[in-house]
Amino acid sequence: MKRWIIVLLSSILAIIIIVPTIIYATSTSSVKQSNVKIASTNNEYNDSRANELSKLDNSITHFAGTASGSKQVASAFIVPIHYGHVTLHFSNRSSATTTIAINNNQSGKVYFTRQIEAGSSYTWRSAEHHTTGIQYGDYTITYRSSSSSVHMDYSGIASDTMQKMEVN
Repeated sequence: MKRWIIVLLSSILAIIIIVPTIIYATSTSSVKQSNVKIASTNNEYNDSRANELSKLDNSITHFAGTASGSKQVASAFIVPIHYGHVTLHFSNRSSATTTIAINNNQSGKVYFTRQIEAGSSYTWRSAEHHTTGIQYGDYTITYRSSSSSVHMDYSGIASDTMQKMEVN
């Protein structure tokens, strides 16, 4: 009887993670240069920088959405091969602290876990912890709140370069 319950719960958990991943994977799109802000400490504008910016349409993928609902929800994004430099921004719109966790679905590796206070925002940059980039593949973001429904806005960029990228 215990084995049957474990199999049932495992199947339900797999469906909760896989279905949003499939739905979201079909809605990922490329971002245009106007949606991206490059943070730079050098204010000089030169030809090489202009050439670099003109290539951004081909070197970035963008994803965004809102995760809301019960006390635990999930969203998904894809890091294409060679696009392992990721910036993720989260804005907690709920009335309670929400814990987020990012993990790679293929390897099971959890890249980070963070609590975000109600009304606060947080930006994670993979380059600060993984200078060679994170593994390509499908990722799940899990949002958990112990006292209220989750309402988290999220956006992200996956790039093939380690520049400091921010989402507008």
